[in-house]
Amino acid sequence: MAPITAAFASITSDTATNGTQIPWLRQYYSDAFDLEELKGLANLDTDSDQMHTWKEYWSKTDPTDSNKFLRFTDSHILRTRLARLSDGRVRPASSIG
Repeated sequence: MAPITAAFASITSDTATNGTQIPWLRQYYSDAFDLEELKGLANLDTDSDQMHTWKEYWSKTDPTDSNKFLRFTDSHILRTRLARLSDGRVRPASSIG
């Protein structure tokens, strides 16, 4: 039982570029061949929306859907300090990393 727990801990704590969590990458790229391929996907823009996968991780958007990406206007942020995500959610601008 202990080896399984240790193996699980190392997988969940492993990260790719800029802190992108491996379990999150697996959620979207379950067909990735191995861990190195999965880590490499964090540096790509797989849905061609001009946002790398690791940026989609921090923006909490779907890296496989080009219609979901972080987008906000400067005037809106300055006036309200809120950011509207492409999927319609509104979050405090300070919480968007």
